[in-house]
Amino acid sequence: EKSKSLRVLIDDLFELTKMQNSAMPLERAKLDLVELLGQVVSYLQYQVDRNQMEVRTFFTEDKLFVEGDANKLVRAIENIITNAIKYGRDGHYIDITAKAVEGHGIIEIISYGEEISSMDIPFIFDRFYRIEKSRNRESGGSGLGLAITKSIVELHGGTIEAFSSEGRTSFKITLNLIT
Repeated sequence: EKSKSLRVLIDDLFELTKMQNSAMPLERAKLDLVELLGQVVSYLQYQVDRNQMEVRTFFTEDKLFVEGDANKLVRAIENIITNAIKYGRDGHYIDITAKAVEGHGIIEIISYGEEISSMDIPFIFDRFYRIEKSRNRESGGSGLGLAITKSIVELHGGTIEAFSSEGRTSFKITLNLIT
């Protein structure tokens, strides 16, 4: 188990380093964010059910097209939803929204329950940064997932932000839309 964990850590660190040094090629194609989100939610449904949670989706558009690497964007979205499952269990819901605003596709993934401290928020996208308390080594994670997610979003010319207060934590991804 330890060697498997170490292998995952090494692979993640290697991938993050390649992305941050712009050595990671993207296989760009026209993608529908609404369809992509639906597929990720469907793929993770077993984990959601097992944790007695419910994903609620709110999409203002039928289609939101971006140019990007489907596998990489799936990984970024999956990282956030998986964290929402791990750390938002007490809130029972994960809300996912997607909308178009001034030429941008905005995805927001919201979980409820324990908040992330305002002191931790500025650092959660840093490599190896881990929030203590209930977010300890036993709950898994290397502290690289959100750093990888941020790198993927930025490779696509987008931005990612996190907000946490009043019993909700939100990750907002903004990507450029294409026609």
